[in-house]
Order: sequence, then structure tokens, then C-alpha cells
Amino acid sequence: MKRGCGLLVHITSLPSEYGIGTFGKEAREFVKFLAKAKQKYWQILPLNPTSFGDSPYQSFSAFALNPYFIDLEELWKKGYITKRDLNELKAGENPSEVNYGLIYEERYKTLHKAFKKAYPLNEDKVLNFFNENKNWLEDYALFMTIKKMHNGKEWLLWKREYRLRNKKALAKVKEDYKEDFDFYVWMQY
Repeated sequence: MKRGCGLLVHITSLPSEYGIGTFGKEAREFVKFLAKAKQKYWQILPLNPTSFGDSPYQSFSAFALNPYFIDLEELWKKGYITKRDLNELKAGENPSEVNYGLIYEERYKTLHKAFKKAYPLNEDKVLNFFNENKNWLEDYALFMTIKKMHNGKEWLLWKREYRLRNKKALAKVKEDYKEDFDFYVWMQY
């Protein structure tokens, strides 16, 4: 057995002007640092969307990635959000701590602005991505949409037709809340 060394550093711990580490330039620079330091391993915590309490071990999906890790600088470079959007983003007072409550409130507003511009420009690619990942992505996007409809309440408190996955009710959600559904799909894309 060969020996090797590495570090446990979760994505959330990487530096960021926007309150939480992302898959952006800081992640790429950290990989370069690990290579220079001759580290063989980068151990991370689960990357899934977190629920109440923001534990990476309590997630809404085993397959979806946490939208917090979307690099906002990349969205700005692509013209999906403005520099003003980035400057107005509140990230918390202490740069050494993640303020998850504030991140939750602020990040989704900014991502939704980006979605409004990006989705129409990339709709074909997003739909292809959706079709390639439909086996998990449709349920995830539906779950998140219905959760939003119920103001974030746990699924046990949802209307019975949603809890029991009534096909007509779910189809109606996809139709009536298409923008929300597409937003959750786009964030995974």
C-alpha cells in the first residue's frame, strides 16, 4: 500500500467575496496549491444541496449539487448578472464564517436573476441536460418546486396529493410553476 497525504477542505471553506466557497477560481487555485505541495488527496464533504441546518449530510437529493457552489463571477463574465448584482449581494459580516441564513436569502435572488437571462440563451442545452438526467432531475426539480410552493415546509405537511405523488397533481405543478421547475433544472445544469 502506498502512502499519501492530503487535506480535508470542503468547498464551503474556500475563500470567497460572496460568503461561501464555490467551484470558481479559488477552487482551481487550491488544486494548483495542492499539486505544488505534492498533496495526493483533496477530501471534501458531500456536495449535495443542504436542507434546514445546512449539514452536508442532510440533503434533498443524492444526485443534485448544491447551488451555493455556482461561481457567481462566471455568471457575471457570461453577462447573466451585472457587477452591481455582485456588489449588492450581502454575504455576512465575518469573512471567516458562512452565514447560511443570509446566503440562502441572497444567493437564490442572484441566481434567479442569472436564470432569467441565461435560460432563454441556453434552453436547448438545458433541455438536453434535463433529458440525460431525467431519472433523478425531474423528481428533484419537482420536489424543490413543491417545497417552495409550501413555503419551505417539510413534505409531511404538504397537500396529500403531492405527498402521495398524484400524477395529475405533479403534472399540473410542472405546468403551473414551470418557471420555478425550470429554475431548479437550470441550477443543476
